[in-house]
Amino acid sequence: MVFTAKRKQKIIPVVTPPANKMLEFVRSICTLYLKRNNNADILMKKYIYWSDDLRRRYGIDVINEHHDKAFIRQFSAKTGMPESEARHLFLELDGIREHTEVSDQEMLNLITKMQID
Repeated sequence: MVFTAKRKQKIIPVVTPPANKMLEFVRSICTLYLKRNNNADILMKKYIYWSDDLRRRYGIDVINEHHDKAFIRQFSAKTGMPESEARHLFLELDGIREHTEVSDQEMLNLITKMQID
């Protein structure tokens, strides 16, 4: 009787992992920004995220560098974006920093231009 009691395995309880609430959090933050209709702030946060991604992937510091011809040439060489398109993108982004109003269409256009693969 003593030996059989030792040989029986204890029941292992089933532990359910905690639910991932990240998607719900992102949706709630998105609705908060959309209700405020502060597209310039959304665009600046996207710009900071994009510049951090460029710094990690290509070693390009977009925020602290002056966007002159040499920088645009280096940026287009490393990312593969044409120089004219890169120049136009940085002109628009520099203009957005000064304005507080950005339309929905303008925000979407700039975000799609920032996507580099």
